[in-house]
Amino acid sequence: MSDQVKFDDTWTTITERFKNALIEVMRAECEMMEKYHPDCWSWGRCEIIDLAHINGIHFNFGANEDLPDDNLGQFAVIIKE
Repeated sequence: MSDQVKFDDTWTTITERFKNALIEVMRAECEMMEKYHPDCWSWGRCEIIDLAHINGIHFNFGANEDLPDDNLGQFAVIIKE
């Protein structure tokens, strides 16, 4: 996985702190929603497309049976190029 993320027409290196913060947001959301839908909130993926756009960061969550077969574990940040 590349550590280069797009911001408009510029590429910059994403930091571990930023990736860890996104993972923490996913963990916190799953923890919060587990009370309401315990079978539906077991994993999360964050796709970064372009940090300059309002929809440039996309979160996706699901249940254990829907966990993507990408060997990334329970929570992951994916940078789209």
